Amino acid sequence: MLTELTELARHNSDKSRGELLLALADLFLAAERSEAIESSGLFSDTMRRILGHVGLDDRRGLSEKMAGAELTPHDLALTLADDVIDVAAPILTQSEALKSGDLARIASTRAIEYQIAIAARRKLDVAVTDVLVQRGNIEVAHAVTGNEGAEFSKEALNLLVARARKDTVLQSNLASRPDLPKDVARNLMPFLSKELREKLGKLLERGGQAAATEVTANGVRCIEEGRSATEAAIEDIRHGRDSVDGVIDRLAAQESTTEIIFVLSQMTGVAEKNVEKSLTLKEAMPIMMICKVAGLTPQGFTRIAEYRSFELDQSMAAAQASIRQYRAIPREQAEKTVRSLKN
Repeated sequence: MLTELTELARHNSDKSRGELLLALADLFLAAERSEAIESSGLFSDTMRRILGHVGLDDRRGLSEKMAGAELTPHDLALTLADDVIDVAAPILTQSEALKSGDLARIASTRAIEYQIAIAARRKLDVAVTDVLVQRGNIEVAHAVTGNEGAEFSKEALNLLVARARKDTVLQSNLASRPDLPKDVARNLMPFLSKELREKLGKLLERGGQAAATEVTANGVRCIEEGRSATEAAIEDIRHGRDSVDGVIDRLAAQESTTEIIFVLSQMTGVAEKNVEKSLTLKEAMPIMMICKVAGLTPQGFTRIAEYRSFELDQSMAAAQASIRQYRAIPREQAEKTVRSLKN
């Protein structure tokens, strides 16, 4: 086979470079295992020289041919994986020639499309998923958590749980993983719907009925106890035993967004869905009006402004500007606006 490879590479006048590229690949793939191993170095060197002189379709065709091959040379796989995404995708998704370190490097240095291709691999170890979780966007997080062959570190799972607070796809993917550690599952539970809590509980039964029951019960208890504590805090506000500022400050420190929304809803009569919508609008005025009617002082509203700054990726200067605006809003104007939000 070495002779055939050399001759094809030398006498290519009757073939286009693209045809030669694919002919060499077919010859390599059809060879006996021992011959392919022996000629691997020459094959890789020859192919990489030709790759620089052929078009996208031929490079993509080679990637598709070599992606599932057992003996694809490592250097050739790397060259294809570092090409444009149309060429790289088959190799990144399928090739066993790429090592964990190769995949981690590519995931940390290349665009989202490369990360998504890597996330679709049949198996992914912790070194790769750590990079995908830390550097990838929400689309990458969806892809990698939906991959049953992916393994995760505790740190990556905790980061994913934090990102799942407002993402139902991520919640569903994580709740569908039977490999979720018990303590991570417990942290995830408060964000899940009843259906997803039950689903996660059933999956955890594989690790023991007691563990599943404990996690599910703790998740439900956490939600119930959290809401009961918030209801008690609202009663304290109404009877002068606590302040709205103090309650919001404590809930913000606990990152209890749903409970902050509940408090503002109870104190103003605005539906929770409308409070939540106002909280996440780019325009700050609606949530300012709600907070003013709820009784938050400018100091108390600072917590809300800081939360919005983080969630909406706004500057601290924007947050400070909204706090100054908040000071100037007359309560009568706020009450009039809030009445319209109740309708």
